[in-house]
Amino acid sequence: LLIGAIECSGVVSVLTPRAPCPDAALGDRLLKQIIPGIEAHWAASSKGTAASHGGAAPGIPAPTRRASGFRRRLAALALPLLFSASALAQPPATSAQASQDMRVEVLPGAPYAMILDDCIRDALHANAALQAERMGRGEMQGMMKQAVSIGLPTFGLSGVWTRGRDPSFALDALFSDLGSDGGSQPEGPAEDNSFIPPPEDIPAQTFWRASINASWHINPMLIYNAINAANLGIQQQELKITDAEHRTAEAVMIAYYGVISAAEQLAALDAEIEAKDEFLDVARRRFTLGFATGLDTLRAAVSLANLHPQRRTVAQRLRDAGSQLNVLMGHRPLAPLTIQADVPVELDVADPDLAASNVERRPDVRQLDVLASILRRSRGAQRAELTPTLTAGGSYGQVARDPGSFIGLGHDYWSASISLNIPLFDGMLTRGRVQETEATIRRVRHQREEALRQARLEVRSILGELATARNNLVASELNMTAAEDALRQMTLRYEFGKADYLSVLDSQTGRFFARGNLIVARNGVLSLTASLKRALGFLPQTSLKEVIDVLRTTGGDPAE
Repeated sequence: LLIGAIECSGVVSVLTPRAPCPDAALGDRLLKQIIPGIEAHWAASSKGTAASHGGAAPGIPAPTRRASGFRRRLAALALPLLFSASALAQPPATSAQASQDMRVEVLPGAPYAMILDDCIRDALHANAALQAERMGRGEMQGMMKQAVSIGLPTFGLSGVWTRGRDPSFALDALFSDLGSDGGSQPEGPAEDNSFIPPPEDIPAQTFWRASINASWHINPMLIYNAINAANLGIQQQELKITDAEHRTAEAVMIAYYGVISAAEQLAALDAEIEAKDEFLDVARRRFTLGFATGLDTLRAAVSLANLHPQRRTVAQRLRDAGSQLNVLMGHRPLAPLTIQADVPVELDVADPDLAASNVERRPDVRQLDVLASILRRSRGAQRAELTPTLTAGGSYGQVARDPGSFIGLGHDYWSASISLNIPLFDGMLTRGRVQETEATIRRVRHQREEALRQARLEVRSILGELATARNNLVASELNMTAAEDALRQMTLRYEFGKADYLSVLDSQTGRFFARGNLIVARNGVLSLTASLKRALGFLPQTSLKEVIDVLRTTGGDPAE
């Protein structure tokens, strides 16, 4: 029995490349582990057979019965012997190896493996499109300051230098002597006006003026509506940023899952290539022993060669997916990238009616509500143009002939004014603006209703696709298990000459397609789950259980 076991293990080493070749260590394992088990099983089987039959069975000679029982027991013990040797040659995978298998090196050179939260954090910090949207917050704050400035007075300093010649005052009758040309003399005693030179002798003069000026336009309704509109504009921009963050996180998660899917497809192809390469070795060994034809070897070689172009395509798809993820995170497209592939699948179920009735929390829907409020404030500001307003102004300054005269020798001047403005008719300009704004408000109201309907449709559509994807995932897992069992059994039958190559090839192809369907189904569940959270107005990285709990707590109007 020992010599036969060693011979059988030698045949297995020829037919199965992974099986250990006969050596001293194999003999020790056979003597210490397998042979004692065979002896115990043989003894138990002999006792059970004798007890059950209670002697010779009628109609069957004793030598024939013993021979057939020996063959059955030998067949029952030979198969475990053949495969226990292979099992002894393969050490079990450690936890460190399993953890290492979860790492996907997309673009080599990364110092550590990024998890999904790391990718989302980088994207929310450095994504270019999101940063551009955040710059709009500064624009809204600037508009807020502009609105506040409407209700504040303005101040300014002015300095004026003038030089000119103006003899017109010398031509006035009060200053010039008009008796020579027949003009009438002013009433009163005659005065000597000889100190006034003739107009043509008046020289040019220089004046320096410096003053502080103030102005205040008071329109309470305009100020109130403008400030409130600016505040609402900031709220609207914050909602736009929130919506952009949600969509950016969703895009990152889908790209992350795409990288994992491409990596799993590449691993499946590598496993299929390894299996077909091993099967090619088996075919060659069988051909050497005369158990197979040259056609089987040729088919195995062609089947292996057909997988290499497909592998190159999937490898390029993996690099493209990694570049897309890098761009979303604000990195260079070809920056080194390694990720962790341990992403759990969430299977919590959300009620479609409850989910569809809570879409008003979405930032894109709430933006339209804020926009309608902004337009109403704008309409109030436009109507304020026809209300009475007050304008106050004032000025105070100094005037002198040279800069040195400002100190003590200059002359001060001032002015103050208050005016009441009552608009009566502006050519229907304000009425036209108000009418335009009211039409825009009605349009935004209809846009909001349409946005709600589209949001509810999107949520229901995603929920339906998600339910289908989950069912497909369950079916794919069952198909994968069945395909692996079928391939394992068919390979054993082929090795023992009980099946042809085409049957094994069909089993390998079935296992490969089952694994591909499982990868696609899992990626679909992950991506649709992220899209569902975004469609409900939540950050996609929020757990689905938490989202469902919030929906149940807030409730909603079932009537859509």
